[in-house]
Amino acid sequence: MTSPVSIFNIALGWLGESAITSFADSSDSAQLGKNNYNDIRDTVLEEVSWTFAVKRIEPARIATKPLYGFSAAFQIPPEVLRVLTVSDASTSGGSADRYDTGQGGESKIPWNREGDKILTNTAERIYMRAIVRITDPNKYSPSFIQALAARIAADICIPLTQDEKVQTNMEALYQRKLAAAGTSDGRQGRSERTRSNSLTRVR
Repeated sequence: MTSPVSIFNIALGWLGESAITSFADSSDSAQLGKNNYNDIRDTVLEEVSWTFAVKRIEPARIATKPLYGFSAAFQIPPEVLRVLTVSDASTSGGSADRYDTGQGGESKIPWNREGDKILTNTAERIYMRAIVRITDPNKYSPSFIQALAARIAADICIPLTQDEKVQTNMEALYQRKLAAAGTSDGRQGRSERTRSNSLTRVR
């Protein structure tokens, strides 16, 4: 069964480090996993619109209107990492941007994200497609696991090895794994790259 520790151990293996049994271990590797695994996981989730992490949501309307610029605000659920699209329930227009969410034909509308809210000028209801936080590793695709392990290896390389060459190799491996994962995920639907290629290194 896949677990956060088993994914972390893939990264450790690529770095030539010993595997851990738990993030509660006293080793430096385990402490790095405890402190960084969740953040790195969320970062990789944001990179691509992974099919297992995309969810369609009807967010709750907020009673208080925005101070200016928009007429309505909607609450983004805490599980949402990144909002991909926002639509209203209109079936008119016939735009090529319309897509079916199972709630009737929808058309994209102007919107802004500010903090944990979506601001729009729509009337009562909106729908969003979003990347959400998935913490159960048994729901991950094999390609996501490989990309996540590579990103972990790149981010923890310097604290463990002090070897910038190895870190560069792990960064390149991550980009290859991510590209392969995006292509694989794209065969099941459109794959959207939603974040930059920059790596947040753990110092």
